[in-house]
Amino acid sequence: MGMHYVNKLLLLNETDIMDKGQATATGFTDLWDQAYEYGKRYQSEYGSPICSVLGCSSERFDQTVLEPDYCQPNWLSENAAWDDLLLKVFQYPGGLDEEMAREFLQTKDIRALTSKLEFRAQAHLQSKDYYASGQLLQTLVALQGRDLPGFRCGSFMSQGGEDDVLDMRFDKKFGAGRRLLLEVAFLWD
Repeated sequence: MGMHYVNKLLLLNETDIMDKGQATATGFTDLWDQAYEYGKRYQSEYGSPICSVLGCSSERFDQTVLEPDYCQPNWLSENAAWDDLLLKVFQYPGGLDEEMAREFLQTKDIRALTSKLEFRAQAHLQSKDYYASGQLLQTLVALQGRDLPGFRCGSFMSQGGEDDVLDMRFDKKFGAGRRLLLEVAFLWD
C-alpha cells in the first residue's frame, strides 16, 4: 500500500516559534533549528499521520532551506528569495495574476487589491465565468482581517484534507521583517 501526504505552508512570525525564554535567532541556522522543532510539534501522538518538516524560508535572512524526505515541497524551493515565494502564493492559491501580485508586493495596499479583485470578480460573473469568479471571491474572503493574499486563516489547519496555505501568526501586527514560511507534510500510510 502506498503513502498519501498533504502539504501545509505556514506563515509565522519568528516569535511564534520561540519557546518561552528562548533567545531570538542570530543566524539563519538557529532560526531553522527553531522552526524545525516548532514543526515537529504537529506530530500526532498516535503515530499517524507522520509530520515531516520540509523546509523554511526567512524574511529577515532572505534565505530558504529544504530538507525533504519522502515528501516534496509544493511552495518552497531551494535558495528561493522571500519575495519570490510570496509571489508564488499570491498567484496560487491566491488567484492573482503576475502583474497584480507584483504590484501588491510593491505597494502592500489591501484596499486597492480588494477593489481590483471585486471588479474582476464582477466581470467574470457577467461573462458567466463562474470558476474564475469563484477563485477571486475565495481570495476576497481569505483577505478579510489579513494582510497577504493566498493565506487562509490558521483555524483551518488540519493534518488531512488538501494541500493548504495558512496564516498561523498569533500577532498580525508584528509586521514585516521577521516573518517565516514553514512547509510541513502529513504522511498517511
